[in-house]
Amino acid sequence: MPRFRPSLLDPRRMIATSTLRTLHAILRGSGGHRLGDVATASAAPVTVNVPEHPILARIGGVARVDPGPGGPVGIARVSHSGFVAFELGPDGLAELPVEVDASLSTLRVHRAHATSPTIHGESSATT
Repeated sequence: MPRFRPSLLDPRRMIATSTLRTLHAILRGSGGHRLGDVATASAAPVTVNVPEHPILARIGGVARVDPGPGGPVGIARVSHSGFVAFELGPDGLAELPVEVDASLSTLRVHRAHATSPTIHGESSATT
């Protein structure tokens, strides 16, 4: 039975511990699916076009985005209409706010509002 942790941004949304481990691993550079480089300023939202990245079409899909300044962002689909995003901070993963458009085709990840870390020192990737 998978373990779950509540999202810091929305405690009603539960995130599988295995998803958090996978996000941590891909942000540290241990494999995973990379969406490639996305040009953005460090304070600007990271925008991802979901239909261009089939890995995010399914629940449980996890990908890494390299937006340039500020380091990579990990994105996971946690439900039909729900996505979570994290960046790797000095103390572990920090959750980032995600906006999803009505058609579920565009994600905007806001980096300026990272929450406190939610996971520390776990690096084994489990999908």
